[in-house]
Amino acid sequence: MTVTLSYIPYTIPFKKPFYIGHECVQEKSGIFVCIQDEGGLGIGDISPLPGLSLETLTDVERECQRCSSITLPSVSDDIKEMEIPLFSELPSVQFGIESALYSLLDRSSFTIKMNNLLMQGDVFRGEDSTMHVKYKVGRDCDQELLHILTLIDRCPSIQFRFDTNGLMNLDKSCDFFSKIPSSYIDYVEDPCDNPDDFDIFHQRTGLSFALDYRPNVSSYTRYSAGLKALIIKPTIVGSMRSIKALQADFKKCSLVFSSSFETAVGINAIARLSFYFNPDGVHGLSTCSYFQEPYLSSLEKSSWESLTSNRLYEWINSL
Repeated sequence: MTVTLSYIPYTIPFKKPFYIGHECVQEKSGIFVCIQDEGGLGIGDISPLPGLSLETLTDVERECQRCSSITLPSVSDDIKEMEIPLFSELPSVQFGIESALYSLLDRSSFTIKMNNLLMQGDVFRGEDSTMHVKYKVGRDCDQELLHILTLIDRCPSIQFRFDTNGLMNLDKSCDFFSKIPSSYIDYVEDPCDNPDDFDIFHQRTGLSFALDYRPNVSSYTRYSAGLKALIIKPTIVGSMRSIKALQADFKKCSLVFSSSFETAVGINAIARLSFYFNPDGVHGLSTCSYFQEPYLSSLEKSSWESLTSNRLYEWINSL
């Protein structure tokens, strides 16, 4: 059965500018994709992230003009095993359309746990007895180290997931993390600027690391003992088929799903994937509070509870 796709462009400002790698972002622009079929509604978020995505918003707009309709796939008993064709070579477009399909065809509820997210200047208000915090470092190491040690004093059960954003070389990274007690470090995401040095970082520090997977990096190897988690950003990776292939390649580590500052529509879709692949994990979806839009900020909690397509569509119409 062929259905028509409808598209709704959006731009939502952030509360304050921040950096993604070396790119300063002030707002998020994208396109909502909607599928309506026999009274059902599916919705997805197509929103490439400047600084990480290879495609631009202009690329996405052209692709959406080309992809005006799709054929609904056959639904299997296990929704995760549904065979979805490749609708687009652009990962953000494929993810958005797949998200709309899954929200149309799978209306079951789910809840997943999320870590906190801290960037430079953020205030930590966590009160959980056990807290996972993603902390981006590398821009002002002295101030960051002081803040980290203060948080350890305040929250003795804290578990950091650090992210250097490629801003540290091997020596600088080893030196920085040697000053933080290892018992408070869950892992270091992309610990230095050269992926070939990740294993050396583990050997020198004894710390586990996570790999933020990007399809355009060709030098990845299947790391050994040091690799604890594979970070999956569906907007960057694209299809469910690609995620399954990565899971098969990286059998010995857990999959941690991470947002690329999508809206609630995209976060809900990533939370669904998190539930499919790692329902007991703690995932990196705590980005809604960075938007000025009040409804998005209200969703910032320690867990994500599934939102219906109808509720999300009501929110879109309120923008």
